[in-house]
Amino acid sequence: MKKITLKQNGTFEHVWLDGLHNIPSEAVKVTDSVFMQLSQNTNSKQYDPVTKDVSDYVAPFILLDAQSIKIDEINILTAAVITGGFISDALGSDHSYQSQQEDQLNLSGLHASGGTWPFKCSNDAGATWSYINHSNTQFQTAVNHGITHKLGALQTGEILKAQVYAAANQAEIDAIVWP
Repeated sequence: MKKITLKQNGTFEHVWLDGLHNIPSEAVKVTDSVFMQLSQNTNSKQYDPVTKDVSDYVAPFILLDAQSIKIDEINILTAAVITGGFISDALGSDHSYQSQQEDQLNLSGLHASGGTWPFKCSNDAGATWSYINHSNTQFQTAVNHGITHKLGALQTGEILKAQVYAAANQAEIDAIVWP
């Protein structure tokens, strides 16, 4: 026999040994078999001291926790879409542009300078990258496409977050996916 204390949810908290510990009054006696079940499955098994039954513990569904997890996922996806690059036809045909934060700053800075500058882009969907001269007008077009791309991702993220906050259960939260 062992003396143990349980967390409020009935899962194992601590084993107490006679002669070694001051045993708290809320400690309960359990068989060695029950002790082994509980101590090896500390967050998945619970004990009912009245019925002396060990059962599977299923954490209660907490809507705010589930929503918070989904919001974090949406924030990660939004950032990934923003920084995953965009397409612009600023050079007369579709070219891929990188859009990490530094790329966005470089694009804006070169456009703001008003001159013609080489800027890294790809005409083969990102297989190869090269610096191609862009006029200020071409920079303006690329910047506009980058802004449209970024705002689209931000707006999609906000729409999805509103759906998460309106969800009433896990199934509704799970049904919310990036389009």
